[in-house]
Amino acid sequence: MRRYLKHFFLAGLIMGALIPALNWLIDPYAVFSGLRIAGFNADKPAIAPNERIYKTLGLAEEKPEIIFLGTSRTDIGLDPKHPAFSGNKVLNLGISSQPYRESRLLLEKVMASGNLRTVVIGTDFFAANTYLKPPANFTDDDYSAYRKLQLLTAVSTIKDSIKTALGRDIGAGNRWEADGRRIYNDMAKTLGGNREFFSRNVKSYTQATYLPEPQCDFSFGGTNKEPLENIRLIIAAAYRDGLDLRLFISPSHAWQWETIAAAGLWQQWEEWKRRLVRINETEAANAGKPPFPIWDLTGYSSITTEAIPPLNDVSIFMKNYYDASHYTPEVGNLVLDKIFDFHEPSRQVPKDFGVRIASDNIESHFARIRHEREIYLASHPADIKEIESIATEVKSKKHCINPLNSAAPQRRNPPQPG
Repeated sequence: MRRYLKHFFLAGLIMGALIPALNWLIDPYAVFSGLRIAGFNADKPAIAPNERIYKTLGLAEEKPEIIFLGTSRTDIGLDPKHPAFSGNKVLNLGISSQPYRESRLLLEKVMASGNLRTVVIGTDFFAANTYLKPPANFTDDDYSAYRKLQLLTAVSTIKDSIKTALGRDIGAGNRWEADGRRIYNDMAKTLGGNREFFSRNVKSYTQATYLPEPQCDFSFGGTNKEPLENIRLIIAAAYRDGLDLRLFISPSHAWQWETIAAAGLWQQWEEWKRRLVRINETEAANAGKPPFPIWDLTGYSSITTEAIPPLNDVSIFMKNYYDASHYTPEVGNLVLDKIFDFHEPSRQVPKDFGVRIASDNIESHFARIRHEREIYLASHPADIKEIESIATEVKSKKHCINPLNSAAPQRRNPPQPG
């Protein structure tokens, strides 16, 4: 009996040491050994459902000089290999549905390395809603000093290690470059064309993103700490530490702005931009420095109004967009050209793409967008009807604390304050 217990105990010790060793060697999330062996663990499909672990515990510790922060729009659209950054260590730390708080935590972690000089942040309106819950896999535990040790011994990690070693695709086709940019699985090519994907995108944003249940409302404040406070802390830290901070508002397709209007949130969208400008200029005054640039790349430009192919047309695919939310790396290069005043001979930034906004021009900027919207509404009646129909159907099926919070679509530009 004693010999049996001794052997049992010894086997337990061996297994207890073997599991962490295998997890470290296979490294399914690319955060441990850095060892990649072709045909064994070079491909990391487990990163897809664990992108936060990969970027927080892996990439963010590589001491970059330049980082990109933001949601999946940044994750997919901005390429660290842009020629403006030649010779620098550049990482894309954008993550799907990245809350402002997560952007701040990632920034603080990278700043601690002492190498960081430049920060590019793609800001998105929906992240300013206090009623929007953070992603389920976003946890402060990822910023703990003991998180890697926990992962080494976790059952979930050994499962992902086994799948990685066996070559199981658990990432739905998405892959990541070594610099963090996501190589998007363009589902439009398997869903019957861009228009079908655009329609699904409108439905998703109306259902869960802009007016999330059960409040079905949008608020900059509320019971939780105001999300924009994290933007203020980011800007204040950048002024304090002398970072070069470039902020831009993501250039989604015009359908995204019409989805915002269909949700009854046009005025809140404009107010969000005002608040970004106000926060930036207040922190600049506190620091005694010029305001950081904020570029608004939204609106109805020659980029954002790209025509959408007819339903089920798979002979033509869009150049600028995968869906109403996500722009392609080609547009991402134009974004970086614009905000860094970089001139690439092989491409030209359209004159109507992007405006640097500040307190002295923001209202005239809004007036121009509203005017251009009227032109878009008049020239795309079928598209507008489709967006409003989808939004109305979705809102009629939502379970809201107060049904009145499912606001009516704003077919025309709302009256402006003052």
